[in-house]
Amino acid sequence: MAARARSAVTEPRRLRCLAQFPSDWWSNGRSPFADLVACLLLEAMDHVSAATWRREGCRGYRDFELFEKLHEQYGFDLFAEFFRKLRRDRIDLGKIGTAWPAPDGRRSAYAIAYLSGVAGDNLARLFREHGVGQRPRGWEQRHLGIPFVEYEVTPSEVDAILAAREFLFREPLDITDAEKLRHVFRRGGAFPPGSRQAKLDRGAPDSRH
Repeated sequence: MAARARSAVTEPRRLRCLAQFPSDWWSNGRSPFADLVACLLLEAMDHVSAATWRREGCRGYRDFELFEKLHEQYGFDLFAEFFRKLRRDRIDLGKIGTAWPAPDGRRSAYAIAYLSGVAGDNLARLFREHGVGQRPRGWEQRHLGIPFVEYEVTPSEVDAILAAREFLFREPLDITDAEKLRHVFRRGGAFPPGSRQAKLDRGAPDSRH
């Protein structure tokens, strides 16, 4: 496990995926995934007290506790396969939605969908319970001049992304303009017309507000 964890944060292509993670998942200005991996590596090297100290320093941050729960429920292979699928499908999260580091429900939905596909469970509700989509504390201090517009990733949006991925990346995909359709998907075009995110993309008001 230690070798897989070390690879997950040192392999360049994975670092790019990690760098473009939704910025609002980083409640303390650091990636919760990298924090989790640091704890796992310390434990694997028998530095238990250092790992405990680091975990305690992350207590109270909902995003770290979310990733800790994901690891407990699905193991480290969840994250390893998540990165593999993003690379295989040529998905750059930073090119989905509003330019990073602005918060964006579409970018979060894709990340949650890919994690859900690996887990075999729709994780939208779990992410919502841990505050994803809500303004994290300290946002204004870390991202001056970038307003936080709250959003919600729904289970149906996650299902739509997974369904589109299953269709578009099957082999062979014998339809006209298959690669063009994949390009649209890679830029965030997997939401059904009636979804909340699709309405927001068109500038329509969110009925929740």
